[in-house]
Amino acid sequence: HISGGDPTRRQQLREHIQAALHAVAQERLPCSTWMLEFLQLAEVREHLVQQLAERGVGACYIPSAEEVLVVALTPSVAQLAASLLDSFLSSVSLPLSERQLLALASPHWAQVQAGLRCCLVRLAE
Repeated sequence: HISGGDPTRRQQLREHIQAALHAVAQERLPCSTWMLEFLQLAEVREHLVQQLAERGVGACYIPSAEEVLVVALTPSVAQLAASLLDSFLSSVSLPLSERQLLALASPHWAQVQAGLRCCLVRLAE
C-alpha cells in the first residue's frame, strides 16, 4: 500500500515498483540435503548475506526441497549471486582411522566442532 504525497507521484512510484518486481530474476542451484541444512544455519545465512553485500550484489537465496533459489532484480545479478554462492560453498572429505573415529565421541571434539565457524560436520555413510 502506498500512501501520502500527491496522486501523480504515488502513481509513478507504484509503476516503478511494479516494473522492478516484474523484472525479478531467479537462478536455481541444485544442492544436497546436507548442504540445504547447512544453508539454513543462522551464522551461515548471516555470513553469506554479508559476503554478497560486500560485493555489492543485491540478491537473496531461499533453500527449498532440493535446490537453492537465488532471487535478484536482474538476471545478471541473479546469475552472479548464484555463481558466488556456489563458490562460497565447499565440501571437504577426510578419511578417518578407527582411532580417529573413536575420538569423535570425546568432549574435546565437541569443543573443536563448536569452534568451527560456518561449518557443518557429518559422518559419511
